[in-house]
Amino acid sequence: MAARRHRQNDFRDRACDVADDEIFVSDGTKCDTGNILDILGAKNKIAISDPVYPVYVDTNVMAGHTGEANEAGTYAKLVYLPCKPSNGFIPSRRKSMWDVIYLCSPNNPTGAAANRRSSRRG
Repeated sequence: MAARRHRQNDFRDRACDVADDEIFVSDGTKCDTGNILDILGAKNKIAISDPVYPVYVDTNVMAGHTGEANEAGTYAKLVYLPCKPSNGFIPSRRKSMWDVIYLCSPNNPTGAAANRRSSRRG
């Protein structure tokens, strides 16, 4: 019922056709970010952009996917994709192997936005 009201009030008023089964109602993205790990399984190699929204790392730590933190505060079982001025703050995804990647675009906290070309795994 709530999804139907939301679709009517937020999408149809803007001439967007969205079916009831295309709306996912949850208790928030932080919980969703952690819960998706249960669906994807525990044996995945996880990649994150760096810097990144902390919940992407924290949920993997809590799920036991990272191992212990080293002295620098990074985790050996995560693949860190650097976002630096030299790459326009858009992580390169060539040459790395992983199963799951957390992409936040525009990147938090840099504000850089990936385009279609930079979003493709290469």
